[in-house]
Amino acid sequence: SMSRSSFVQPPSRAILANAALGHVDGRMIPGGFHVYPELGAAGLWTTAGDLARFLLDVQAAATGRSGRRLLPATARAMVSLV
Repeated sequence: SMSRSSFVQPPSRAILANAALGHVDGRMIPGGFHVYPELGAAGLWTTAGDLARFLLDVQAAATGRSGRRLLPATARAMVSLV
């Protein structure tokens, strides 16, 4: 499960404890991060481990392995170039 991921804006203290803050030209951006209103496109706070688990699950589902969160057809559509 993605236990260290959230769409809560602004991020909770628990999420920020695992967050890398944003930088531009070697300097931290004011406030450390941006909050965007488009939660689906820019609102996910996650860790590398959670993202890797999600991608492994998509890959497994796309190859037809059972017990995945996504249907194989859905996973194949997610990784298609069309």
